Amino acid sequence: MDSASDTTFTGRTKMIAEVNVMLDQRTAELRRRQQAYSQLHARFGFLTMLQLPNLGAAAITSQAQNLINHYPNDIEQCSPNECLHFKSFVPSNIGVGLKKRKPSGLALMRIKREKNCKRLFKM
Repeated sequence: MDSASDTTFTGRTKMIAEVNVMLDQRTAELRRRQQAYSQLHARFGFLTMLQLPNLGAAAITSQAQNLINHYPNDIEQCSPNECLHFKSFVPSNIGVGLKKRKPSGLALMRIKREKNCKRLFKM
């Protein structure tokens, strides 16, 4: 006979058992998502304005090459050079309001579109 089927819970212990299961599931899901976002940041984080201005040419080239290696069918081989050009291009083309704070990825893409650089920076 299964001892689990013989156990009866009071209202309080039943709630505690159910809440613990829900919290465990939420914790596991948050950890899974954190790993996924950490992996995305490891691959694409160098393109953010928090990291790009502080990286040297060798680091940008290395990180761009790693990105190409992960997505060989989607990114052209000239992308490391494009990343270096993009690093130089953005500071001189961001708006006055954005100079006080780092522009978001959306702001960077907007700059790229407004300056008609879609063909220049294919990344």
